[in-house]
Formats: sequence, C-alpha cells, structure tokens
Amino acid sequence: MKSVKIEHPLRTISFECDDTKAEMDFEKELLKDYIKLHDDAYAVDRKGNKLMYEYNGLVDDVALAKKLFAPIEILIDSLTEQIIVAKAEKNILLVKDTGFLESLNTYDNSINNFNETILQPLHQATNILDEEYDIFEEENGKIEESFEEYEDTFSSIFYEENLYCSIDKDSYNIDEIKFRETLEKIDKLWEFRNNFLDGYNNIIAWINEGLVKGANLQIILNELQDEDGLLDSSQSDSYLNGTGDESKKPIYFIDPSDDIVKEFKNKFGNIVAREVTTLYVEVGIDLVEACEGTMVNELIVGLQHYPKLIDKMVFGVKFNILDSSGIKLLDEQWKGHPKPLLWYQKMSAIPYALFFFEDPDVRGFILMGDFLAAKNYETDGENTQISGAVLQTVVDRLFWACYYFMVFAHNTCFNPDNYIKAFLADLEFPVTYELVKERFDADLIKGIEITVERQAGT
Repeated sequence: MKSVKIEHPLRTISFECDDTKAEMDFEKELLKDYIKLHDDAYAVDRKGNKLMYEYNGLVDDVALAKKLFAPIEILIDSLTEQIIVAKAEKNILLVKDTGFLESLNTYDNSINNFNETILQPLHQATNILDEEYDIFEEENGKIEESFEEYEDTFSSIFYEENLYCSIDKDSYNIDEIKFRETLEKIDKLWEFRNNFLDGYNNIIAWINEGLVKGANLQIILNELQDEDGLLDSSQSDSYLNGTGDESKKPIYFIDPSDDIVKEFKNKFGNIVAREVTTLYVEVGIDLVEACEGTMVNELIVGLQHYPKLIDKMVFGVKFNILDSSGIKLLDEQWKGHPKPLLWYQKMSAIPYALFFFEDPDVRGFILMGDFLAAKNYETDGENTQISGAVLQTVVDRLFWACYYFMVFAHNTCFNPDNYIKAFLADLEFPVTYELVKERFDADLIKGIEITVERQAGT
C-alpha cells in the first residue's frame, strides 16, 4: 500500500492505494468529481468566511447605533415630559420657551443625523448581507446535493466494485467522512448569523420604540400648538370607522386609511401654530433636475382629511431651491431655466395643486412650465404670449385645476368658490367660475369617482 495525498485549498485529501493494481479509468473519474466537489465547496467556504467577517463588522455598527441612540432617547423622554406638563396646564408658552426650542432643535438635528448616518446605512448593509447570505445558502445547498449525488453514483459504484480498484476502500471512506465534517463546518455560518440577527433585531426594536416615542412627541406638540383646532380629522375618521354619513361623504382622493393620512399630524402638524403663515419647503437642486417630487404632494392630498386647515394653506406653500452646498438659490438663478420649469409643471399631476403655492410665477409654471421650457411662446416686449394648441392646452389645465379644486372641497367645511373666482379674475384666459361650476354640478349629479395613481417621484 502507498499513501496518496492531494493538497487542496479546502483540505488535504488523503487515502491509500494498492500499488499492485493498475488505476482504472473509473477511479480517475471518481477522483476528478471528488476534487470538483472540493473546488465548489472551497468557493462557498470563501464566501462564508467573507460573510462572517462582514457580520462581525456589523456587530460593531450595531453597538455604535445603540450607544449613539441612548442620549437621543433620553432627550425624547425629557421633551415629552415637558410637553405633557404644558398640555396639562394648557400653557403653550412652556413649549415656546427658548430652552425648550433649543432642546427640540437639538433633537431634530440629532435624529435626522442618526437616521442618515447610522440607521439607514446599517439597514442597507444588513439587507445587502442578507441577500449575499441567501446566495451562500443556495450555493451551499447545491454542494450538499452534489455530494449526495456523488455518493449515490461514483462512490456507491466504487464501494461495490472495490475489489478491482487500486484505491483502498476503508481509507477512502475515512476521507469522505472528513470531507462531510468540513461541509458541516461551512454550514454553521447560519448559527453565527442567527445570533447576530437576534442581537440586531433586539437593538432595532428598541430604537424603533424610541422613534415611535419621538413621532408621538411631535404629534402631542402639534396638538398643543393647535389653538384653533385645525388638526380636526373627525369627518375622515368617521368614514374610517364606518360611522360616517355616506350621503355627505367627501370625494376623497386618497382613502382615510391611507398612510399619508395616518402620518399627516406628525409630518405637517407644526404648520397649525398661529405664527406660521407660510410653509417653507427646502428642496435640493438635484431633486429638481431629476424631476422628482417632494412630500408637499402628501400635504396637498392629505389636507382633504383635515379640512379646517385647508384655508390656511391655500397660497401658503413656498419652495426654497438649494444648490449643492445647501445655499438658497436666488430667483434669477432658477426662474426661466428649463429643468425647474419642468419640475414645477410636473406638480399638475395633482390638478388643484396650483392653489396652494404662494408665488404667482410658480402657479404659472405649474400651468405651462413645459411650454415655457421648450420656448413655445411669443414675446411682445416683456410680455409672453401663447396661442393655438398651446393656449388651448393651458386653458384646459386651468379649467380642470379649478374643477378638481371643487371636487377636493366637496362636502368638506372648506368653500373654494372665492379662491377660484379671485384666481381666474387675475388671469386673462377664457375660463370662468360659472363654466367650471356648471360642469362640476352636472358631473356631481351623474356621480364623480376619483382614481389616484401613485407614480415614482410624485
């Protein structure tokens, strides 16, 4: 007998051979497939080691997230306690105190920074590793299947016909057992990963509880500042819980159960404060150039479920477009430029949106920004003139903007008539309040149904 050793990166293959017997072709095929199994297992083992290393790195990231969120949670609890006291005493001045506002600003900055630099990257990294682990598991499963297939074919025949083979059966059987043990070690990554996920999920659950407390903090604060009762959603709530009068139901653009409605108080409730007269929204020029939407779309459709707030927000939204350094662009730096014009015009996807923007130019851009960007107009001195098909398209957009504003307000406590009349009076287009109202009333008799399509970037 002679010893045979085949050095492989995964493990050393070792068995004995009877040197009085010639090596059969079958044995050559058997060893070829056996080594191929080792090759495949080695590739999977390398992926497993890489995943182990990266999961270990995430253990440190999870620990850092826990460490950094702890003081934020303490701040949330402190702010919540102060707001609850102010609410109990009905003393809004307590939350307008300089010290409180500074703490609230610290919280806002801290939570935004934590989300952007810690939590979101951690989620992303974990999701990426989970996807890589799924691939590892699939490939590892294939190794197991291939080994079982090998044992059922080559290995099985070898043990049956071993009398004629040069490879010693017992030593080869021992080597197969050791190979199986190696595969079992590779497979144990799942145990390490599960332990990691247990710790990760526990920390994330704790952080999420804190984030919920933070969201509730904002809601309580908004309710406290709502001295005029503008966050009244009782009408919408009645249709959510099934007690509303169906004959008086508004024509909702989104259902009362929609997440936009649920999150409205948290996202936009701060606009109810009496000192807030305009909602300033900052948007980066990169979003404008990519023609991507903003959360203002959520505000505009969500307002229908908080009708007492509509009157305050009509002509009450203003965008500040920021350059790549976060500095506000002057009007002359973006007005008249094609991409901002197209970005504003895209807001006509919500036809009545133009009634909520403070800047008259912006309202014009929503109506015809695409035509202005393409220079489909004539100039007479400082005046811009459109005609023909372009004029008809703009007139149609204006008509339907007014029409859908009536639909939006129907059966709510908000009356849009004076706004529509005043808006049309400032424009020199062949659209009148009477024409719009006549069409709306006729359609109302027939029945108006609204279907909203959610599109990426809007």
